[in-house]
Amino acid sequence: MRAECFKALEGFSRYIEHLAERGLRVEEILYSDWSKSLSYVEAYGLLPADALHLAVAERLGVDVIATFDEDFKRVSRVRVIP
Repeated sequence: MRAECFKALEGFSRYIEHLAERGLRVEEILYSDWSKSLSYVEAYGLLPADALHLAVAERLGVDVIATFDEDFKRVSRVRVIP
């Protein structure tokens, strides 16, 4: 089981490196993002991880989110594209 987990982690790491080579930028999560995300959990019924993505996106001025997650359709402050 441990070896399977490590193998999956290696695969994910390679995938992230692949995306980084093509311009993916990994952003730091600030304490203010955590605080803001709690209000999004309450306001929109988002899961905590989704609310955190929204908080970071808002801080960065991002108003379009590419996702198949239907929960984001309840958020009027962003445009969702599949």
